[in-house]
Amino acid sequence: MSAMAIDGLRIQAVRSGQVIEVDDPDAIGDLIADGQTRVWIDLADPSPALVERVAACVGLHPLVADDIIERNERAKVELIDGIIHLVMYALTRQRTTERHELDFALGQNFLLSVHPAAWDPTKAHQLKIGLPVILERGPDFLLWALVDSVVDGYFPVFDTLADEIDGLQDDVVNKAVPANLEHVFRLKSELVSLRHVI
Repeated sequence: MSAMAIDGLRIQAVRSGQVIEVDDPDAIGDLIADGQTRVWIDLADPSPALVERVAACVGLHPLVADDIIERNERAKVELIDGIIHLVMYALTRQRTTERHELDFALGQNFLLSVHPAAWDPTKAHQLKIGLPVILERGPDFLLWALVDSVVDGYFPVFDTLADEIDGLQDDVVNKAVPANLEHVFRLKSELVSLRHVI
């Protein structure tokens, strides 16, 4: 698709089914302005300066750019100056549940995604049909594909938590030890955190 000229920046553009090679963030504004090109700007662990630069190119309100830079938002959807800003969390679980803040800004002809490097949007199973096909249908369709993949990722986390709770319940009934009580409190804390995320 496009080269990564700036670390953590991926720009992918499609016009009339043709992939357009882009590696300069300053070209984003012209691509969006032509009205025919659909653009996906993806930022992984970006610097505040890169977020501000891209935000200026797409016409993002400064308060939205600040929210993205802050990286400490609750899940929300807001419409500001004709651009939808969506904050949600991807979940992964190893020993504990990790949450990864994802920010999306959806405009008329573009989607901006900002996330930690630990989450790779290109692995969304909905993108298997090919990014050009999805992006040609519109940046809103791309947003749906990414959000749908994130939500699908919640179910394995919840299944793992349910299994762990079942096992812990058996342990507490069979042998009440301080470690089991600590485990209960840790799981309770995780569940409260997940409630806020979702």
